[in-house]
Amino acid sequence: MSAEAHPIGESLDMIDAQVTLYRDFLSAAESDTYLDTLVSEINWKQETIRVPGGPVPLPRLTAWYGDAGTTYSYSGITVQPNAWIMPLITLKQRIEAVAGVTFNSVLLNYYRDGSDSVGWHSDDEPELGINPVIASLSLGAARAFQFKHRGRSGAATKHRINAR
Repeated sequence: MSAEAHPIGESLDMIDAQVTLYRDFLSAAESDTYLDTLVSEINWKQETIRVPGGPVPLPRLTAWYGDAGTTYSYSGITVQPNAWIMPLITLKQRIEAVAGVTFNSVLLNYYRDGSDSVGWHSDDEPELGINPVIASLSLGAARAFQFKHRGRSGAATKHRINAR
């Protein structure tokens, strides 16, 4: 898909949330190029979280990029932003054009293989504000992307996201 054309979004049936999925936001070639570029150019870190029994490394690599002063704290980890790099700026601008909002930062997760993961989380940190707009872009292998309503047990919705 060219940078000028806006992809067509699909509204997902969600409880108390507005979620729009853009299945073909990037072409397969663009996705591969961005993945290769970001894997090599991002300042990836292996963060550690505290759990009962002691500290454990997160089962993925992470990186925080953003505008100056956009400190972010999650799971007992506080990160300072790395300066934007051109591939992230380009993706940010494309996402902003479709979403109609401006983003000031991005948390990148690098799942190196099938054993890397992320658990249930809420994206409800104070820095994000009330009812934050979250853009999630998946590159590489297809993975399950799941939503679960916080107040309703069993109210999980699962959507398989394929970056191709």
